[in-house]
Amino acid sequence: MQKQGTYRAWAVAFLIVVAGCKLLPEPQPLNFGKVYVGTASSLLSARWVNRHDSDDAEVLGLQIQRPYTIANSAAFGSPTIGPGEASPSVQVQFAPTAAGAFPEEVRMFTRGVKAAALDLRGEGVWQLFMGTFILENVPTTTLGSFTLGSSPIQSNQPIDWGLRQLGWPATEAEFRVRNSGAAVNGTASVRLLKGNQHFEITFPSTFAAMDIAQNGTRVIRVLFTPAELGDWQDVVEVIDTANTANRAGIVLKAKVVAVEEDGH
Repeated sequence: MQKQGTYRAWAVAFLIVVAGCKLLPEPQPLNFGKVYVGTASSLLSARWVNRHDSDDAEVLGLQIQRPYTIANSAAFGSPTIGPGEASPSVQVQFAPTAAGAFPEEVRMFTRGVKAAALDLRGEGVWQLFMGTFILENVPTTTLGSFTLGSSPIQSNQPIDWGLRQLGWPATEAEFRVRNSGAAVNGTASVRLLKGNQHFEITFPSTFAAMDIAQNGTRVIRVLFTPAELGDWQDVVEVIDTANTANRAGIVLKAKVVAVEEDGH
């Protein structure tokens, strides 16, 4: 308790408060959006501009709370900011260790012009990963021509119907999606990336939200109908409804041949 009182006395002695905050952060707030738990965001920058008509602001220090950190605190130093001038940029990073929203702020201690706090906004979200496939003896190949967002799909186990003769009955395959979040339930929807490839999601309904319990799995079923000759490929996307940039995918492939090509 003595240390806390000493700190408060120091603060009162050195802060000369001008009516209203005239040292204002730009931009305000810093919004990091949704960031995967266990990862770190890109650095976002802000600075304080002295809007006072005549007084300088001498920066004494910055204060920030985790899961946010200042990446360049040493380089920022203790600048003096004249009227109309801006401080050096502060680089902030968000690294959530749990799911949920994290409203925080960067406080600037000054002598002279009072500084407004820089508001920080960010949300930690769990990732969804594809789980164990039920299909057995599936060949291990990778189709690099498909992408989810801007990232190539890395699928070591595509669901492959192999050679199917034109007019054969439709056949169904299923796999599971797993929610890797150990501390939060998730909700996801599914869709076909391309469409018009003779694949159909039969369960759950396309774009219907499905709840996935903590570390739980849900079944997805896909039907292929060999209704047209050719090589057919598509991707099932599993989309996290809390963060649509968080996606997983599995490649679907099949080849439809005429009776003569199959040797009968």
